[in-house]
Amino acid sequence: MGVLKRIEELAVDTERMTLYREGVERPVKVDLAKVFGAMSDRHVEIMRDDLSQVYCDATGDDVEYVYGDSITSISG
Repeated sequence: MGVLKRIEELAVDTERMTLYREGVERPVKVDLAKVFGAMSDRHVEIMRDDLSQVYCDATGDDVEYVYGDSITSISG
């Protein structure tokens, strides 16, 4: 689709995550760079709204988007 460059430009650089668990005094600290590095060398983290905008921009002339609606049934 030709969107990778734009996605990489919008990538966020989250390095750490801290998890607080009910009933546990010490939080768990996670080094996300190590986690993502172990999974893939092509990992890109991007905010959901940014990703949606990238795809809307890439497909806007060819796709009709309908917001605030949902599918209730499908029949064949």
